[in-house]
Amino acid sequence: MARKKATAREKKQKLIEIKRKVGERPDGSAIRKSFYGHTKREAEQAYETYKLDLANDMPVVDTTTTVTEWAPLWLKTYILGTVKDNTYANNYEIPIRRHILPYFKDKPMSSIKSVDIQAFLDHALKKVEPGYVGKMRSLLDGMFETAVENRICLQNPVTRSVKVKKKVSCKKDGPAFYTAEQIDLIIDYAKTHKNGLCILILLVCGVSRSELLGLKWTDITSDRVMHIRRGVVDQKNALTGKWEVYVGNDELKNEFRSRDYPLPDWLYKMILQKPKTIYLGGSVRNKTPLKAVNTEFIFHSAKGGVQSPHNWTYYVYQPFMREMIKYYANKKVDMPLLSAHKLRHSAASYWANAGMSLFAISKLGGWSDLKMLSKVYGHGDIDMLRAELNRVQKADGQS
Repeated sequence: MARKKATAREKKQKLIEIKRKVGERPDGSAIRKSFYGHTKREAEQAYETYKLDLANDMPVVDTTTTVTEWAPLWLKTYILGTVKDNTYANNYEIPIRRHILPYFKDKPMSSIKSVDIQAFLDHALKKVEPGYVGKMRSLLDGMFETAVENRICLQNPVTRSVKVKKKVSCKKDGPAFYTAEQIDLIIDYAKTHKNGLCILILLVCGVSRSELLGLKWTDITSDRVMHIRRGVVDQKNALTGKWEVYVGNDELKNEFRSRDYPLPDWLYKMILQKPKTIYLGGSVRNKTPLKAVNTEFIFHSAKGGVQSPHNWTYYVYQPFMREMIKYYANKKVDMPLLSAHKLRHSAASYWANAGMSLFAISKLGGWSDLKMLSKVYGHGDIDMLRAELNRVQKADGQS
């Protein structure tokens, strides 16, 4: 009977194994590698040959470091402290925690190929917008570039051929804007509601939630102009992990967002009617009087300070919208629930439908990309274009 050939495992079991340190990971832990021989001397010779190859610039890669291990170390080593806390949380930590880590999990960095990166980007496109996917591509590029420098992988798999494709599918959360008829209904209701003023400013002036909460009394001038100069955001302190309210004084998303909005008379008067002083504390039992607090921000917290965008949404915006929807439902009018940000876009859509030029819309809303405005809000209605041309030609005496 023929003798059965020994398997690779059986052959390896007959060899002598020694383990030697061949390098260090970025966190300082040792990278160890096994060397084999029929005798301990042969195993040592294999180790010496390995060191000789290393001296001749043969690449050595740590094949054990996973995405789960490298991503937080990369954030801490290369990103933390180099950007603002809000940028760190929203543009780095959250995309990695919510998308990159759940997808790649404990896969070794050295085993990820370009095809794997492309598959991830395609997968992400089914959940989020292309712009956000593009940010995650940049994150992966940075992670792998530094991984190569630390010999965690041989090369960066985020190559030029790996691209963010056009949108394939994405969950929709209802209509993108309110129609002109719905805008009129919201304005009518907001004029009678205790929290309606902030809704009116969002919808009529096209400001963002951040800009709304950053408005101060000094930003409303006697010439009926609203000067938009700052924004308010909730940001996570990268060191403590606690959420804080940050006021970007004279600091907005981009230079175009700093703008002046000419208020209609009725809205200007409504703003001036809002009390600038609130009264806090006071106790009948202790016979202590109320304390007058002069507010700095038009839309402030319960204590008169800066308002958290998250709290404003939860305690002001959402209750208003629920009450408004219920009010119109009783009148057999269906009103969708859109986010506060959609009010800003509703204003731009309203302006575009009314025939306002994209340049004027960009100035009022603080948008810098006219191409984006044309794609999202521009309309190719030939009758509207003809009316615009007729208006200009009449002004020039061409008709």
